[in-house]
Amino acid sequence: MINQMNENILKSPNIKSIYFILWVVTLGITSARICAVEGLFDPSLYYAYPHRKWPEVKPERMPTFSSNDRSRWATIRALVENKTFVIGKRIEDRSTPIGYRDEGIVFEPGYQSIDIMMDPQTKQFYSTKPPLFTTLISAEYALLYHLIHWNMKDQRWEVVITILLTFNLLPLALYLWRFQHCLDYFLIKDWSKIYLFSCACFATFLTTFSVTLNNHTPAAFLVLFALEPWIIERMRATDLKSKTNEPGNRISSSVRFSRIFLSAIFAGFLTTLELPALSFACLLGFLWFQIEFRPKILITYLLGFLIPIVLLFAINYQALGDWKLGYSKFGSEWYEYPGSHWAKIKTQQNPSGIDFAREPKWLYSFHLLLGHHGFFSLTPIFFLSLIGIGACIIQVVSKKLHFLRNNPKNSLSIEKERDQEPVITISCWLMGLSLVVFGFYVIKTNNYGGWTSGPRWFFWLTPLFLLAIIPIAEQLEKSSWKRGTALIFLGISTFSVTYPIWNPWRHPWIFQFGEYFGWFKY
Repeated sequence: MINQMNENILKSPNIKSIYFILWVVTLGITSARICAVEGLFDPSLYYAYPHRKWPEVKPERMPTFSSNDRSRWATIRALVENKTFVIGKRIEDRSTPIGYRDEGIVFEPGYQSIDIMMDPQTKQFYSTKPPLFTTLISAEYALLYHLIHWNMKDQRWEVVITILLTFNLLPLALYLWRFQHCLDYFLIKDWSKIYLFSCACFATFLTTFSVTLNNHTPAAFLVLFALEPWIIERMRATDLKSKTNEPGNRISSSVRFSRIFLSAIFAGFLTTLELPALSFACLLGFLWFQIEFRPKILITYLLGFLIPIVLLFAINYQALGDWKLGYSKFGSEWYEYPGSHWAKIKTQQNPSGIDFAREPKWLYSFHLLLGHHGFFSLTPIFFLSLIGIGACIIQVVSKKLHFLRNNPKNSLSIEKERDQEPVITISCWLMGLSLVVFGFYVIKTNNYGGWTSGPRWFFWLTPLFLLAIIPIAEQLEKSSWKRGTALIFLGISTFSVTYPIWNPWRHPWIFQFGEYFGWFKY
């Protein structure tokens, strides 16, 4: 099967050229936005929120956007320049009306953030973000700081742009390259390949958020990096199984443990970036175990998975003197100290702002999926994913019930069923995985991720939803209305991810549209 796939690729040389053109354009656009990174003061924002005060003096120029990325940049700077995770300190000062003053990196212009917590014992401030990712990034800043003497005060643009190009652009380039290979594994027709690769390049929020330091885009890249080794081994095992069934053939189907280990490490790092991604890591381990039921597979997977997990908790203990992650302290005095943004929950009656949204869970669920922060309303290409998931589930259930054994026409137009078996498996499991992740955030949150131009908690699922389109992709070009609908979905999705061109940490266009007409107000 893999050899046949390679032959099909060689017979269609033009598709490679189109892939490369789209790849270059995407990286060119993203790198340009990274090089132009700068936090701006939007006049329309102050019109929509009159209580916000326009700066009285000329603000400091900074290549930072919001509380989310500033919290990380402050930690990176503190680790290299001060050799500590402490980004600020509260000092008792009776000469002030409030009896204290706060000082440190996080209180300097361009670093202020609400994503901070204070140790009630030491009165020291820390970022609320898990420390492994920022520690890895700080290693590059350390090289820039010590080797070429760049610092985030005098060479702030040089440092920020270099790091964003390293940790955002390069992984994006690798992600798109590997995604193109996944399309070649499963699809033959050029139109469906070009369509899906265009979706990956232009119609998801991964490119939108590649211009800011965040955990969501690298998490999405890691999903594909963790999944592809399994896809390759699953296809290889299917090939070997079919050959073994031929008369006179006895071929070993032993899985390659290097691929399991690599896949597990990626899954482990993913979990350190997105806590609900633990469900994906467990699922991936189960899928590896399905290929070949051997204890050595489980041991290899667990060893690779635990490496980044152990690193995370070790660094967290070094930072906070506690094994518990900062997220687990939400709702305690670590977050709700005097002057904290989160203390408003207890000190103010009905505080305003999206961080304090008070909505019934049914309405909150609607807006997370189909409303002003909707995963599907903002990126409707994923409606095609739902169709693909549904078709795959029906396909598998029908096969189990033997409805297809004598009537292959009932296969719901899922072509090359055996060749697409890995992606059909992924699509079937994706429904349950999505429900787990969605349910987690509906229960645990109420603020849509705060100020964000898209449903950022679900970004890491992006490659899975793109892969879920594959089983129906080649059916889209069979009629003009299907192609037209798919292209409309692509156009709307591209509009949504391009709309926040100046700052990804702004509300989605649907929210702003409704806000303008008075439909939404938090």
